[in-house]
Amino acid sequence: MKVLHGVSKSFCALCLVDRPLKESHIVPAFVVRHLTETSATGFLTQPGSQKRIQDGPKEALLCEDCEQRFGRWERTFSIEAFPKIQSEEFDCFEYDQWLLKLAVSLAWRALVTDSEEVIAANPKWRSAIEATLENWRSYLLDRIKKPLGSHHLFIVPGIPNQVPSNAHPKTLHYLLRACDAAVGVGSSLAVCVKLIRSIFYSPILPSDPSGWHGTRIHAGPGKIISAKQSIKSKDFSIHLDAVAALMSEPLSPKVVQQIVKSVSKNPNRLLTSETLQINLATKNLWDM
Repeated sequence: MKVLHGVSKSFCALCLVDRPLKESHIVPAFVVRHLTETSATGFLTQPGSQKRIQDGPKEALLCEDCEQRFGRWERTFSIEAFPKIQSEEFDCFEYDQWLLKLAVSLAWRALVTDSEEVIAANPKWRSAIEATLENWRSYLLDRIKKPLGSHHLFIVPGIPNQVPSNAHPKTLHYLLRACDAAVGVGSSLAVCVKLIRSIFYSPILPSDPSGWHGTRIHAGPGKIISAKQSIKSKDFSIHLDAVAALMSEPLSPKVVQQIVKSVSKNPNRLLTSETLQINLATKNLWDM
């Protein structure tokens, strides 16, 4: 039987009760729906993949009660913040304790699903990962008032009209059209969850790195103001370049053929898609 961070997969990874498990989305389902609805074809593609997809990765992770617990924070974000963030005119949104709960839940599910693999490759991080997972689990179950470390949210407001000269050509595709969840290991240890234009960042070691300005999520009421945000973090820049490079891997001939077929059937969808907008913006920036 497969084991998830030392817990039998027949047990909920959050409440640790032996209950039937749901197929939990690592990236919330409403984010994937937005990607497919605004794409040129109605499907998602992955570099090197032999097929297109219409859903994000899932894991048998949570029981029904814990799935609903996470779902409440996701629904609030999807109503109160997500539509504003996707707007080209985004400037700010207000939040309450639900945003920190959401941020920790995203980081926890990414870390708990990848923990065994990360620890196997980097044994020195074992104690930090295990302590963090237990602390975040207690916070998500309302057993403690505050989680370990700082938690950040950076918003990409609209399509940038300039990028650093050394930026990867696929940077806009990552910043504006990607969703992923990754545990970054190197000189530091952190979890980064990307929900299209929202970048949730939960550092573990160091727990409160420098270079993040106007991004910290507070436990109580607060406000995310785009004009006050900036990231000047070497570790995050390395992560950004690595993911952008990954997105440059060519699609398989089969997927390219499927895309061409879909576009030929519905060219109007392509013309109004965010996919085309980002491709044109990328061309303009790198042709300047």
